[in-house]
Amino acid sequence: MLRKVLINFLFIVLGCFFGVLVAQFMKDNYHSSPALCIFAIVLFLAVFIGVAQLILPRVDRITQEIPVDIQRRHDATWGWLIPRNDSAKMRYPLTRDRIVIGRDIKNDILLNDESVSRSHAEIIRTEAGYIMKDMSSKNGLFINNQRVQEHVLCEGDAITIGDLDFIFSYSRKDNAPPEAS
Repeated sequence: MLRKVLINFLFIVLGCFFGVLVAQFMKDNYHSSPALCIFAIVLFLAVFIGVAQLILPRVDRITQEIPVDIQRRHDATWGWLIPRNDSAKMRYPLTRDRIVIGRDIKNDILLNDESVSRSHAEIIRTEAGYIMKDMSSKNGLFINNQRVQEHVLCEGDAITIGDLDFIFSYSRKDNAPPEAS
């Protein structure tokens, strides 16, 4: 609701601003009457309010798709994919029941490496445990140096996706990422 008020206010201010600019220009250059200048201000105001009304539904639709509760996502972290030999100490939180990993921008975990397929592998959280599956990748999925199609993950499993190495870890109670070894 506040977003709608702010957007409407912004467009009202913009309409008034441009209306006054045009009115001043008309007055200075064409010696227009004050009534015509006021008409120009009102016209610009109406146009900008109309534009705001056209934009608001799109803004609502876009913002509904953006997750706003980042803390809830962090609290829902059930595991971590930790790169090995990474000086940046980047860790990938696992927050959904199905995590797709690959080079495609639509994946949950994006790995920008030519050795990684567009949709390389997935991790699925089930009641029985955490299952990692190869998604018909070109270079295969290796867990603990063994090529696998499907594997039930255990704490500390070494995962190789393309040329990239990771460690799988369950989430701790405080949801903090475990230290990489």
